[in-house]
Amino acid sequence: MILFISLFYFFPLSEALNNKPWVQGASENWHQINVSPSLPRVGDGWGTNIHWTKETRPGEAKMLSEAFRVVRMDFKWSTVEKICGKYNFSKYDNLLTTMQTYNLRPYWILDYGNECYPPKHKPIIPFVASSCSTETCIIAFARFAAAAAARYKDNNIIFECLNEPNGMGSDNATDITKLCLAASKQIRVQPLTTFVGPTTSGFPWNYLNTTIHNGILQAFDAVSVHPYRGSSPETVLSDYKQLREMMAAAALSSVIPPIYSGEWGYTTATFPCLYPDRCDETTQAAYLSRTWLINVLANVSVSIDYDWVDGTGSKYQCEARFGSVRTEIGINNQSFAAKPKYIAAKRIQNTLGNYQEVRKRIDVIAVRGNRPPKLNDVFVLPFYNDSNTSVGFAVWSNGTSVGGKCATNSSTVLIKNRVDCGYSGISRELCLSPNNSKREDNYNCCWEENVKHIGGPECYSVNIRAPANATVSFRVPWEESFLLNRSCWSRVELLPSDDDDEEEEEKNTEIICADSHRILNVSLYPLKTERSSVDAPVYLMPVR
Repeated sequence: MILFISLFYFFPLSEALNNKPWVQGASENWHQINVSPSLPRVGDGWGTNIHWTKETRPGEAKMLSEAFRVVRMDFKWSTVEKICGKYNFSKYDNLLTTMQTYNLRPYWILDYGNECYPPKHKPIIPFVASSCSTETCIIAFARFAAAAAARYKDNNIIFECLNEPNGMGSDNATDITKLCLAASKQIRVQPLTTFVGPTTSGFPWNYLNTTIHNGILQAFDAVSVHPYRGSSPETVLSDYKQLREMMAAAALSSVIPPIYSGEWGYTTATFPCLYPDRCDETTQAAYLSRTWLINVLANVSVSIDYDWVDGTGSKYQCEARFGSVRTEIGINNQSFAAKPKYIAAKRIQNTLGNYQEVRKRIDVIAVRGNRPPKLNDVFVLPFYNDSNTSVGFAVWSNGTSVGGKCATNSSTVLIKNRVDCGYSGISRELCLSPNNSKREDNYNCCWEENVKHIGGPECYSVNIRAPANATVSFRVPWEESFLLNRSCWSRVELLPSDDDDEEEEEKNTEIICADSHRILNVSLYPLKTERSSVDAPVYLMPVR
């Protein structure tokens, strides 16, 4: 089965689809890209979270730096100001030295409360963000922020205002806006310092709308959010769109701040962990790559994965299994044992991450396969160096939609499998009507009177996704400077095969060449997981 996009070409499309432009066996090194070392790389915005100011094991920072370039860490007010009115930055001085040694960019969260400045009311969680709501505390927090920014100016640090204030305690949007605006006046006057927030857990639209209309955008160089979800990474695109529309509606100028993905990951904890983002380790690896890629597509330049290392809790503890590495010693005496996610992060960092620009998503000409994904569920992203002499590609799909039955109650269709099929206030009659303009293909819309996570009725369709084998055809953008010399690419998989180390795999890699019409045909194969399979991206790196 072949799906075609309606485009006019000056050549027969069947010829492009039927040719076989690849050969087996190559010894080229896919890591070599001619880039200017003075310009930022795409991968310089990809990072992880840590929970230490001093390495927990020798070699930890070095191992981390091989896969990540930004490191997010709590910059705890209560640690710096243990004695009221006096600051001790020694722990963070040490952390900065470690970060600089391995060329890592610090991303520090100015977070939580301080017992020196007690709240009006006892907080739900002791001395988290909700602890700072009095005028005295807000002024003190601004002093703390000013001292931190002044001490670490010129170090290209990202400072963040709090951590998930909507989900940690009883903070209200008005208090958080006051707090961040007060800190902003002190931080943004310092050179090479970036201030971001409001760092919400998910996309709480009412909360975000209140903070934005209270003027919080004036505080930040970028808006940070934590896009956690139980569904695949690509579903974030509609959320980013809605957030940008909300910011544009309230902006004082035509320029709205960029978006940062300040924390996002999937846990590999097993049942009875009930987090909706629970998955196996292979899926976690694929989602790490797809998270970074979809953020790049959405012009989200900073993507912080959660978390660096698994916790010491049991395999059933949701929060203990977000890590990229395990706590045991790794092979060749590495500080930690790498999970597939770490290997995937290192691989994309050292291939596509070396490029310096990502341009517009490339239209797919056709998708072939047994029940192939739709054209708009296939993604092709071009990565360029600064001189336009090299281009690489990421190619992946979000799977095939297989539909599903309407719920008999709220527990029979998971939230992640529900797709909006209406609008706020839609009636039951219009939701179920064949004239409902939001019906997708032949899938029926469903109506449910009382949905717990909404607090009312929901009009939705069931969209269960299944990984799919497919061959994707797309046209290489015309850049004469590189295409005349480079029309073949090495295929780099998300993870090395079980039988090959990276060196052996590189020798036997598949080479894919564009035909005379600049058409590339790329096959996508789902990766097997513990129980099923997952759509994994493929990277195409130019052959030297």
